[in-house]
Amino acid sequence: MVDLSERLGVNVKLVRSEEGWMLELGEGVVSSKPQPRCISELKPVLRNQDANTPHILYWMFRDVRVREDEGELRSRVPLLRYDISLFMPGVMSVDGDEKEGDEFVKAFGHYHPYLRGREVTFPEVYEVVYGRMLFLLQEPEDVFQPRSGIRRVIIVEVDAMDERKLVVIPPNFGHVAIVTGDEPVVTSNWVARNFDSQYAPFALMRGAAYYIVKKGDGWAYEPNPNYPSLPTPEVVNSTSLETFGVPTDSPIYIACLREPSKFQFLIEPS
Repeated sequence: MVDLSERLGVNVKLVRSEEGWMLELGEGVVSSKPQPRCISELKPVLRNQDANTPHILYWMFRDVRVREDEGELRSRVPLLRYDISLFMPGVMSVDGDEKEGDEFVKAFGHYHPYLRGREVTFPEVYEVVYGRMLFLLQEPEDVFQPRSGIRRVIIVEVDAMDERKLVVIPPNFGHVAIVTGDEPVVTSNWVARNFDSQYAPFALMRGAAYYIVKKGDGWAYEPNPNYPSLPTPEVVNSTSLETFGVPTDSPIYIACLREPSKFQFLIEPS
């Protein structure tokens, strides 16, 4: 058991379960019904579509909040939603037979839509509170025309074993979360409440611009051949990313309630 309450700012524990790991919400902490994402649901974006293990790749806890904070959330950040996700460690393989070149466990990947009348998409604020992972960020020429090309790819390395790490997804970038360590990964995020994430462009291209695959004791990036041409990825550490003014002195759940103006850019990006 790992108590993540201090890192998240809400009473949550990481516990063992039949599927490997699960999150246990403490007294007074509620969310929408947790949703698992199974490997069968990710087949459209897998490098090897025969991969069938592990069965559950990650869990999504949407609209997490402390009951006592519900009135304050409605009044101070009514257009934002706070989520927590749990990712399992490992690689996606056929019948558990892991091989060089197998992809690490990942999320489906998605873009956010454009704001009405503008050529800018909604950003998102993440905090990695436990584990080691990557974010693959990609900036397309056009979110809704994925074959039009990719301008830029950034691979963000995150090590949150000792302390939480902030990662802000800038406007106009799609993103995929990938687990590269031997431990589960727990992330939290604030995002605008009133839009639908765009998964179809990733499905159409069979995933992100690059697959993150097992290589020796580490990882490597492999170009997705369904993209006509690709820039070389920029590999950076999470500590070098722009924070967009988001406070880092406390967990983002607490920071947003304390200073909601610092998160207004999630609704009105410049």
